[in-house]
Amino acid sequence: MERNMEILRDFLKKKGYTQELIAQKLGVSQAYVNALLCGRSQFGKKQAKKWSDAFGISESWLITGIGELSDNNNTTGYPNNNSCNIDNETTNNMANKFIDLLKKKDEQIDRLLTLLEQEQKK
Repeated sequence: MERNMEILRDFLKKKGYTQELIAQKLGVSQAYVNALLCGRSQFGKKQAKKWSDAFGISESWLITGIGELSDNNNTTGYPNNNSCNIDNETTNNMANKFIDLLKKKDEQIDRLLTLLEQEQKK
């Protein structure tokens, strides 16, 4: 969740929002905004709704950290926080590399078994 708060702080900073402005806009204390942005407090449904309405941030993302940061089809340029938000081509490339590694592992095991069999025959 710490990474989410870092993403959120960066998002708000790029939009020009200070903690003071956020607090004024939402009608809460700056200390409360700071606690949320530093992860000392967690977003509840009501607060997430306020932030969503005010800044276009997904309520679900604020509460769970899963999905898209923005309700606007991620127009912010920030990836979701699944740590796996990569395109299909990258996913396929990674899968193919993993498959290649598994094949190499199998080849190495086969070589070792052959060597062991040869050693036992001696």
